[in-house]
Amino acid sequence: MKILKRSVIAIFLYLCISSFVCSEYAQAWVFGSDLLTIEELPYVAKSQIKPKCVSLILLTKDSLFSIPISYNPINEPPIFNNYLKCFLINSTDTGFIVHRADATVIDISSEVMVNGVWKSFQHGIPVRCGNSYWDQKLESHKALSILYDHNEKGNIKLPFRIKYANINELIYSNEIEISVNQYDYDRVLKLKN
Repeated sequence: MKILKRSVIAIFLYLCISSFVCSEYAQAWVFGSDLLTIEELPYVAKSQIKPKCVSLILLTKDSLFSIPISYNPINEPPIFNNYLKCFLINSTDTGFIVHRADATVIDISSEVMVNGVWKSFQHGIPVRCGNSYWDQKLESHKALSILYDHNEKGNIKLPFRIKYANINELIYSNEIEISVNQYDYDRVLKLKN
């Protein structure tokens, strides 16, 4: 019985650890309940806004947002969840509908460039409850602040961007550089896109 119990614990720990090593999934969390005006955005975001369209502006890793995890054993260094900051900005004269699931924006994924080709890197975790879906209006000349899950490990540097698929429209963010581990690099290389 002890062997079975230890085996189950070992398998559980392996699955937990391996899920953190792989960066295949990421969520786009809405940060704050209020829409921002364009004037309230950081200068680096304002300087990249495209006129008369909806833009997705991704800040560099210098602006990484970290939140400490509540459980931390005694005498261990703190553990953080890290997020890239980005803004969905509507510089048009009309409203724009953002599809949401609870506190996240749905249909946001990420891509990395490998050998000159953009390849899928991360996708969102699907919501299973139909009551979680709702639409938010992004008013004219307003912005939505978003935190995108980011667990960077490794030393292979690649161009990175976020893709938002809103109905029939694809919106791509600007590019930044991230570092990935060998496992994620090999995973992306195997993809056909």
